Amino acid sequence: MKQIFWPLLLFAGSAHAQAWANGQPCFYTMGYPFYTGPTAQYMDIPTGVIVDSVTGKVFLVDEGNNRVLRFPNFISANAEAVLGQNSFTTNTTGNTASTLNQPYGVTLDDAGNLWVADYGNNRVLRFANATTFANGASANMVIGQTSFTATVQATSTTGLYAPTNVFFRNNELWIDDESNNRILRYDNVNSKPATGASADGVLGQPNFTTNTPGTTAAKFAEPGEIFEDWNGNLWVADQYNFRVVCFSNATSLPNGASADLVLGQPNFTTAVAGLSNTTFHSVFGVWVDDEDRLYVADGYYNNRVLIFNNASALTNGAAADNVLGQTDFASNPIGEGPAGLNNPAELGAWETGGTIYLFIADRNNDRIVIQTPSIPLAVQPTLSGRLQGTGQVFLQWQGFDETDISMYAIEYGTDGIHFNTVLTEVTPHGNSYSYLHESPVTGNNYYRVRIIHKDGSFSFSNVVVVNVPLGGALIAPNPARASITLTLPDSGEAEADFYNAGGMLQKRVTLGARVSTVDVHTFPSGTYFVVITEASGRRLNATLLKQ
Repeated sequence: MKQIFWPLLLFAGSAHAQAWANGQPCFYTMGYPFYTGPTAQYMDIPTGVIVDSVTGKVFLVDEGNNRVLRFPNFISANAEAVLGQNSFTTNTTGNTASTLNQPYGVTLDDAGNLWVADYGNNRVLRFANATTFANGASANMVIGQTSFTATVQATSTTGLYAPTNVFFRNNELWIDDESNNRILRYDNVNSKPATGASADGVLGQPNFTTNTPGTTAAKFAEPGEIFEDWNGNLWVADQYNFRVVCFSNATSLPNGASADLVLGQPNFTTAVAGLSNTTFHSVFGVWVDDEDRLYVADGYYNNRVLIFNNASALTNGAAADNVLGQTDFASNPIGEGPAGLNNPAELGAWETGGTIYLFIADRNNDRIVIQTPSIPLAVQPTLSGRLQGTGQVFLQWQGFDETDISMYAIEYGTDGIHFNTVLTEVTPHGNSYSYLHESPVTGNNYYRVRIIHKDGSFSFSNVVVVNVPLGGALIAPNPARASITLTLPDSGEAEADFYNAGGMLQKRVTLGARVSTVDVHTFPSGTYFVVITEASGRRLNATLLKQ
């Protein structure tokens, strides 16, 4: 099945704040539903994600397939490289320098190394040349073991017991040693020995030889994701204490130090699961973005991500400001569509071009969900686009309050990330606008409207993706009421899958000729994503508007 994408609400500029909305639909998803086996696209229980801030490459931990996938960007359907396996079609476990056993978390360091928490092997591995490694590359450092083939569970300065997460900042590596109920700190980690390195600090335990859980300011109960923000605060998802705790000036703390802040509980000595804007249930993921917003993945049972504004000013038991995956703070059903989540795990955030993208490992949906804030509706035009029978793209947008808008500009790109071409600039003159792009490229074409405000700030509309197939228009008529004609660029057999806006398969049709008629009269009105797989293996994407 081809990757499904969802409309994006982008933002930028200083005057119009980036704002989250409860239960908003996601921008994009990486991965495919209906998992059938390991490929360069399919994931089985993704758990971790990190984005390289320089190249935009995305690293996804595919726990169920015992591997880490590297994608060239977050809109790519296919991974470009894999660790833990020699190919994209195998998923065996192993305990060597080039194999993995239930990997969980992943992080990047400043030297271009990728660190992987190899849970089932009780170790953390370092892989060099993160953005360029070849399939099946070998690690060049192991923490938690004295060799690349040992898998001993240990509670010591050199041992680990089921580590689930790693995070790197300022030449220090933090490791969540889950089953030892502790967080370890490694100073100048890249200068340590390639095997058997010793930790320099521990939180959650008074020393390196104890591992008992507890509910105090100095204890954990199977901690999850860890994140150190730019102010030196270490945030920890304390999974089975149903809370998030924060340690100020974490790198300078003595062993066994107490946390300064707790969220999800009113104090450090209670551990009650709940469903509200102040409580969690089995929290696992935690991240702080560059706008000082804290994100908490409240996974098992609650199926949501909570957002706390002004993280640096929060007090014990503070209430969340927004929720993703649910429409309100009192709901927790499992979701599968663009606005739903099913047991979200680790989180990651990436800011580029003034836009923050939140990556959510949506474990039980076998996908990575990508979210981004919206801008206020009053300044947000709604852009739409469709492919004409002539192969041109017709764009329309509807304005709202234009009192502080000085100019609209249609921006264009071919990768969904870089919009380097301005097709036209328009001075506001009413609420309805249109533009005909006469020379789109074959494949996906991406469009958005930049809204330039009178104070010099700017914001963006939603992004529209229009696919131009080989050989011209693919679907006619479009919009359609009863039936459509599918025209393939080549003769031969193909299979067409129709997915509704929720990502669910509506209809599958086998095509036996270059031109075929498909009955769609039973489809409810709305937008459908059409994925056509030709006998050669080539895939074509199109969008159907059903009236």
